[in-house]
Amino acid sequence: MVREIAFKSSELRDEINDTRDWLGRHWRSAVTVESRPKLDALLQDAQTERPIRWRHLNHPAHRGIDVPISYSAVPIAGDESIILLGRDLRATAALQQRLVEAQQSLERDYQTLRQTEARYRALFETAQDGIAVLDSQSFRPLELNPAARMILGRDAKRAAARPFQDCFEPDSRAAVAEALANARATFRSGTVQAMLNGVETGLSVSALREQDGLFLLVRLSVAQTAAVQGPSDDGAVLPALIGQMPDAMALTDADGDIVSVNPAFRAMAGLAATQPVAGEPLGRWIGHDGVDLGVLIANLRQRGSVKLFASVARSEQGGTTEVEISASVRPDAQSGYAFYIRDVGRRPGGDRGLGRGLTQSADKMSALIGRVPLKELVRESTDAIERLCIESALEMTNNNRASAAEMLGVSRQSLYVKLRRYGFGDSDEDGAP
Repeated sequence: MVREIAFKSSELRDEINDTRDWLGRHWRSAVTVESRPKLDALLQDAQTERPIRWRHLNHPAHRGIDVPISYSAVPIAGDESIILLGRDLRATAALQQRLVEAQQSLERDYQTLRQTEARYRALFETAQDGIAVLDSQSFRPLELNPAARMILGRDAKRAAARPFQDCFEPDSRAAVAEALANARATFRSGTVQAMLNGVETGLSVSALREQDGLFLLVRLSVAQTAAVQGPSDDGAVLPALIGQMPDAMALTDADGDIVSVNPAFRAMAGLAATQPVAGEPLGRWIGHDGVDLGVLIANLRQRGSVKLFASVARSEQGGTTEVEISASVRPDAQSGYAFYIRDVGRRPGGDRGLGRGLTQSADKMSALIGRVPLKELVRESTDAIERLCIESALEMTNNNRASAAEMLGVSRQSLYVKLRRYGFGDSDEDGAP
């Protein structure tokens, strides 16, 4: 029960509601509901030998928010009375309230910024014209949207490491560099025509100032008739019949970088219809860790064509599919290849020779269990698997031993030793292709 109250500040007394009615009443009625458990704990600690803790209690106010007070309890020796000493926390509470409001304001601003960035990113990625953001000092691209990467073709991967004008043909580089320099110096937009991969391309350059520096915004546009002739990955350079083929097809340059693919390739690789792939290496989706594509290209350079090369196709979602690849040199290009890729993973009776050989070897080994020591069984199994792998590699590379060694991940000398060991005909290094 409250016996006596005292306030250092009359302002504080006036702000707390019903302070004149505290006398003679239980003090629980003087605090808000959520503070009553803390008040009980405070009084209980004062009646024991536990250390006294300051506890934050709230009193109802005449108006506005509750009045926060931090209390500590001091027992009076020889008396059952307890003195409660309170510290005014209104200034601290006001600072906390301002901090909360500032935090909420920051959260709202951050949410607005994220929404704006999402809208900008969607516009940037889906724009039909190519858009490039350049560093104003080095003229190196900081960002390229998919349309810009498609226009640049295979140069898109190397664009970030050199000035933007170097992506164009030598006769156009000076004009492009001048347009970029003028936009940086005058903050005025400018346009210029330049040749890119044999196609006339229009550039619109403007300055873009942000808080931490100056950037250049370049818009690339190609005439529709020229766009069909340039590097593309939407099937436009493929004949209509090939574009409707159920088997996947890809055209590449001499380095194995994609120039164009048909819809069946996109379906096999798990690509969206509008996802750009021009300039990407074919080995990203075809072959075992990039080895198969190197063997294929090496054979194409030597023979001009490859038939029924066994490999795998990998999708963007992580799945793999067994495929057979036939490839040839492109007749429509000075250097480049055409790849025809057929899914054989669901072909009836599609077990590979290696799989059949392993099954037969396993059956033979099972018959020897109990009659031959385990050590010898393991050695025989290892030899059988190694022989089958070498046979399959030689078959896949058309007996090209250099390519087979690369596919197996061994040196040519090591392969020749194994060929002599397993009796694969003439394994002399000089006579090997």
